[in-house]
Amino acid sequence: MMTSAKSISGSGEPWKIRVLRYHRIVEDKRESEKHWSSLYVWDFRRQLDFLEQWGYTTITFNDYRLFLKGELNLPRKPVVLTFDGAYLDNFRVMFPTLQKAGAIAVIFAHADRNIKED
Repeated sequence: MMTSAKSISGSGEPWKIRVLRYHRIVEDKRESEKHWSSLYVWDFRRQLDFLEQWGYTTITFNDYRLFLKGELNLPRKPVVLTFDGAYLDNFRVMFPTLQKAGAIAVIFAHADRNIKED
């Protein structure tokens, strides 16, 4: 039996989906200290470990859409990881890090830009 968005919480509280926004995951710690939008890969790994340790499971917005339609059950503590921009380090650094952690994410690529290094 599928769980509906209205009945997921036995306490009557609304269902909550946490969304974490990132921009860039970089291998050079100095680069992460220069740019507010960059996160050092080691820190990102720690955040992924924290989410796993506290029982969070990454989902996509499509998973959430299917849940709202009653076509998919969500994990107990869902979280969406988003990345703004299509930076090359998203593919070189972030993607392998996510794969290793068994996590998934959503990338918002800007249609009016080319993939950029920085």
